[in-house]
Amino acid sequence: MTRIDERGSDENTPMDTVVTKKNNGRVTVKELNRLISDVQEYPLQAESNWYVVSNAWWSKVLEAAKQGYVEDIPSINNASISCKSGDAYFLRSNLAESIDFHLLPEPVFNRLKEVYGLDLADRDYICRKVVSKNGKPVVEVYPRVVMVYLARDNTRCCELRLTGSDTLIDLRDRALKSLGLSSVPPDRLRFYIAHGDKYELIDISQQNIDSYFDTAQKVYVDVCNSDDRWFINNDKQSTSRADYAANSMSSSYSFSWWSVLFHTYRYLTNWRWLYSIIAYIVRLQLAPISNARLLISTTSTIVFLKISRLRLHCASTEPRCSTCDNA
Repeated sequence: MTRIDERGSDENTPMDTVVTKKNNGRVTVKELNRLISDVQEYPLQAESNWYVVSNAWWSKVLEAAKQGYVEDIPSINNASISCKSGDAYFLRSNLAESIDFHLLPEPVFNRLKEVYGLDLADRDYICRKVVSKNGKPVVEVYPRVVMVYLARDNTRCCELRLTGSDTLIDLRDRALKSLGLSSVPPDRLRFYIAHGDKYELIDISQQNIDSYFDTAQKVYVDVCNSDDRWFINNDKQSTSRADYAANSMSSSYSFSWWSVLFHTYRYLTNWRWLYSIIAYIVRLQLAPISNARLLISTTSTIVFLKISRLRLHCASTEPRCSTCDNA
């Protein structure tokens, strides 16, 4: 879940003056239709503010504009897309744009807020920034948040919100400042991402954070102590991203070959295969002698494989069976 109170900057309307009831100002049908058109045509500009409103409320706005009864529009209400935990409101997860919510540019939202107000300011004021992803501006409805922990003491942690312009060096500096580690020399610091019981060493020189971090990713900061020992060491199988991928590929490659061999063995030692071969030979229009030779050769091969399989089975059990000894 994403906190709603990450409002960003709104210089035109400070939070201490946000209205929660309808204002005396009015909006005409013509102006309302223009505001609705602006929602579709307004350009996305980096670092600009957009606001999340519920589909339930926005549908009432569209219906009022269609019917011409603009005074029937209620206060902005985001109860259907919000949930409360403790004293804070959160945007529900896995919401879909145009189905669960709509995004309004700042001028449109401010005008509608001025006229119709907010039903509950802490819940219904949901501001999101425009960021750059893959070179394109997008509204980051669910901001990426990274939890950073001190490896030696998991009670010391901080929450960092990633922006589109952040680099790994920016993230490192903010994490060290929040954890009070700014004075530690860089050569005595290591950063890891946890994969179960394994730790992936982060290459701080990488500029693109998208290759490392996702929503709610956990990062660990390891500080070398006075004995020149790291808390996350070889015993915990720390690995780089390249090694992590290589190990996964190697395991997958070995598994596939063993799988092929196993199924081949099962196929060759199946009696149904022998019956199929015999039936095929009988149907062939070949010389009787050739058929007999081929039949004897095939039967001998299958019997040999069956006996070998039986020996392998009996060798793994105690005591030895009489069938295997006689064979």
